[in-house]
Amino acid sequence: MEVREHGEDVTTEVRNRIYAEVLGPEKRNQVRGFGLGVGWADVLEIVIKQRGISKEVKYLREAYEAQKQATDAAEEKMTCMMHDANGKAEKMKKRARRKHTKA
Repeated sequence: MEVREHGEDVTTEVRNRIYAEVLGPEKRNQVRGFGLGVGWADVLEIVIKQRGISKEVKYLREAYEAQKQATDAAEEKMTCMMHDANGKAEKMKKRARRKHTKA
């Protein structure tokens, strides 16, 4: 559900962010507003505050992994293409030898 207030869209994400700003970050695996005994893993879509640098490292790690997967896939494709090209070249050499020996 979206509500428009003061010219801004108020989405669930915005509400969660405001809730986190008002009550502060999660502490010691306790969920703010839920009392003792409820851990953050027990509540879906909870906003957990992370240090800026750890978020940045996380995004860089994800980007690195995505790039590594793309590079590995490209290398595998290139290896297959080279293998196919070598096979075709070998067949052409055999045909040329047969034609040369027949003549």
